Amino acid sequence: MKGRHETDPKPEVRTSETDGLSGSSGSRISNSFRASGFRFLASSRPLVRALALAAPEWRWMLGGAVLALLTVGVGVALTMTSAFLIATAALRPSIADLRIAVAGVRFFGTSRGVLRYLERLVTHEATFRILARLRTWFCGRLIPLAPARLHAERSGDLLNRVVADVESLEHVYLRLLAPPFVALSAAVFAGAFFGRHDPRMAFAILTGLAIAGAAVPAATRALGRATGLAILGVRSEYQALAIDGVQGLADLVAFGRAAGHRARLDALASDWARLQRRMSTLTGLHEALTGLCAGATVMAILGLGAPMVADGRLGGVTLAVLALGTLAVFEAVAPLPPSFQFLDQAAGAADRLFALADRPPAVAPLSPDARRAAPAPGAIEFDGVTFSHDPADGPVLRGLDLRIEAGARVAIVGPSGAGKTTLSHLLVRFLDPDAGAVRIGGVDLRTLDTDALVGTVTVAPQHPWLCNGTVRDQMRLAREDAGDEALRACARAAGALEWIESLPSGWDTRLGEQGLLLSGGQRRRLALAQALLRDTPVYVFDEPTADLDPESAGRVMEALWSLAGRTVLVITHRLTGLDRADEVAVLSGGRIVERGRHADLLARGGLYRTLHALQRQAETLGTPEA
Repeated sequence: MKGRHETDPKPEVRTSETDGLSGSSGSRISNSFRASGFRFLASSRPLVRALALAAPEWRWMLGGAVLALLTVGVGVALTMTSAFLIATAALRPSIADLRIAVAGVRFFGTSRGVLRYLERLVTHEATFRILARLRTWFCGRLIPLAPARLHAERSGDLLNRVVADVESLEHVYLRLLAPPFVALSAAVFAGAFFGRHDPRMAFAILTGLAIAGAAVPAATRALGRATGLAILGVRSEYQALAIDGVQGLADLVAFGRAAGHRARLDALASDWARLQRRMSTLTGLHEALTGLCAGATVMAILGLGAPMVADGRLGGVTLAVLALGTLAVFEAVAPLPPSFQFLDQAAGAADRLFALADRPPAVAPLSPDARRAAPAPGAIEFDGVTFSHDPADGPVLRGLDLRIEAGARVAIVGPSGAGKTTLSHLLVRFLDPDAGAVRIGGVDLRTLDTDALVGTVTVAPQHPWLCNGTVRDQMRLAREDAGDEALRACARAAGALEWIESLPSGWDTRLGEQGLLLSGGQRRRLALAQALLRDTPVYVFDEPTADLDPESAGRVMEALWSLAGRTVLVITHRLTGLDRADEVAVLSGGRIVERGRHADLLARGGLYRTLHALQRQAETLGTPEA
C-alpha cells in the first residue's frame, strides 16, 4: 500500500458558502432547496444498495420499528393520562374517581421504560448485525482485488473505509429506517384522535407534525450537506494520514519530516473540530425549530379549544389532555432532523465503499469445473505472455517466452522496471496475462483452483507482510502444524535463528504492527524462513537479499540454491551468489534478452556483464546497487 506524508497537498474544505452557517444570502439556501430533490435522487442510489445488503435482517429492523412505535404510543398515553390525573385532581374529586388514572400512570410509566429498553436493544442489535454483514461483504469484495487493484491505495484509507465509512451507515440503519415509519404512524393516529373532537385540531396537529417532520429535516439537510461531506473528507484524510504516520514513522524521523507531518495532522484536526462545531450548531438549530413547532401547535390547539370549553362543547380537563398530548406526539418526529442531517455524509460513505467494491478484479473468476488437484511437478512455461498494468503506459511484458525445467535453479535479473516482479505475480495469479499463457506441468494456471495453486507455488515477496503477533505465530501462518524443530531448521537456513533466540521472549516476542519492531533485514530473513517452511514444488524469491549485509546475503543465497528437488526462481537486482544458479535469465524491455550460466554471460559481454560491472562499481563507491 502506498503512504503519503506531509508533502501531500492539503485537501480543500469548502464550507463557507454552502453550509448555511456563514453568509446571509437567502438565495443560497433557496438554491439548495431547489437542487435538494436532484441531490436526494443522486445520493439515494448508494443508500438503496446499502439497504439491499441489510434485507436479510428485516425481522430485526421491523421488530425495532414496531417497538419504537409502541414506545411513542405508550409515552403519549402516559402524558395524556398524567394530564387527566392532574387536571381532574385540581377539581378535588373523590379519590375513588382517580384510581384508574393513578393505575394508568403506573402502568404506562413502567411500560414505557421497558419498551424503550427493548427498542434500544433490538434496534442496536439490528444495526450491529447489518454493519457486520456489510463489513464481511466489503472485505469479501476486496480480497479478489488484492494486490493488483489495491496497490495504489493508501493502507490508512482502506482501513478508514472498512471501519469509519461503514460506521457512518449507522445513521441509515439506526436513524433513517424506523423514525419515518414511527412518525407517519403517529401522525395518522394523532390526526384521527384529534379529529374526533374537531377537524381543525386535526389539521393543526398534522400541519405542525409535517413542518417538524418534513420541512425542518429538509432544511437541516440542505444546510448541513456541505458540512457533512466536508467532515467525511477531512476525517478520511486525517485517519489515513495518522496511519501513514505510524507505519512510516521511521522514515519521517530519518528524513526530518516528523514535525511537518504532525503539523499537517494538527491542521486537519482543527478543520475536523471546526466542522463538528458547525454540525453541532445545526443540531441545536433543528432541535430549537422542532420545539418551536411543538409549542406553536400547542398554542393552536389551545386557541381552538378555549372557545369550545367556554360554550360547553369541550371539557376543560379534555383540553388539558389534548394540549399535553400534543407535546408528547412530537416525540415521534424529533429523531427525523438529525437523521436527515447526516444523510449526505452516510451517502458519501456508501459511495466510497461501492466505488472500491465495484472495481473489477485483475484476474478472471474460476469456472465451476476448475481443476482442484495440484498439477504434477513439471516445467514452468511463459508462452507468448504479454501484460500491461495500464494500456496507456504500454506493455510491461511483450510476448515473453520462458521455459524453466522442473527442479531447475534459475535467477531472473534485469534493470528496474523490466517486469521481474510482474513475472512472480503472474505465477501466483495475482495477475492474468493479456495474451499468452502461464503453465506449470502443462496446466494453464487460469484453469487451476486457487487451493491447488497455493499448494504448488510459494512466493516470498519483495515487501513481506508481517502480522502483529509473535514470531512463532508469523511462521505458522505458512504451516499451522509445524513443530519447533521445523521452525528452527527454516530459521537457521534463512539466517534468522540466532537473532530470534536472542530476542527478549525468543519465539514468543511480538513483532509489532506489520513487523515495525524489526529491522528491514530481520523482516526479510523472517519472511524467507516462513517461505521455506512451506512444502511446495516451486519457490519464488523476490529480492531475497535486499536489506542484508554481504555476509548474510551469501548465506541466504547458499540456502536457497541448496533446496533439493524444488524448482527455485530467484528474482534479484543483486548479482552476487548467482554462480551456483543453473541458469540466469536477463529480462529487458519485456523480453528475455540473454540466458545462460553466470560465467558464460560474463564472457559474452552483453547486458548481464554491463549490469555486473555497474554493481561492482557501485559497491566500490559504497553506493546502493544499480
